[in-house]
Amino acid sequence: MSHSHNGNTLTALITMLPIWAIAIIASLSFSECNQNENVPIPRPTSYPRIQLCDTIYTPISNFPLNIETNSQAVTKIKSRPATDPNTQWIDIFYPTYNATIYCTLSLTDKESVQNIINNRLERFSLETTNRQAQTTTINHLKHNAEIITCRDNIVTPVMFITTDNNHWVLSGTLNFAPDRTINYDSVAPIITAVKHDILHIINNISPNNER
Repeated sequence: MSHSHNGNTLTALITMLPIWAIAIIASLSFSECNQNENVPIPRPTSYPRIQLCDTIYTPISNFPLNIETNSQAVTKIKSRPATDPNTQWIDIFYPTYNATIYCTLSLTDKESVQNIINNRLERFSLETTNRQAQTTTINHLKHNAEIITCRDNIVTPVMFITTDNNHWVLSGTLNFAPDRTINYDSVAPIITAVKHDILHIINNISPNNER
């Protein structure tokens, strides 16, 4: 009964309003609905689908350490410099990603290993200054490692270092082409895939005489 009474009262009030007032109310209601329908809604940014490399690995030869790299990457071992025969470089190029992991291997002794580690970490810190960086620490029985991921639009978003703390230090950085415009969100799948490959290298690395 109360609902019917309220409805009758509302109807009576409306009939008492002048026609021009009813017209204004109707116009304002239509205008508000129309504005709500035309409010632009930003669409999420979409990026082209990236074809990722398979997680199949191949051991490399003629290198002081046992290392397995992604089979779809092109691995190039560079000659040791005459001025520093205890240093060797290796490039792991991903044609699919147009990106390269540049690695440096230092063969050393227990007295010098910490200085090398400090030097590499100092270089990494220069890259990550004032940027969002995350460090992942990995400890194995015979070696340990750190992987640094920089969540920013830079050409070197991933860096790593691993060592046995006695005889060798291996470090590397993932580099996109320097003339490439980097958007972290667009290359995030590549970074995740390459980090998986770096983890495989770290988890399976060993001196040649251990296999």
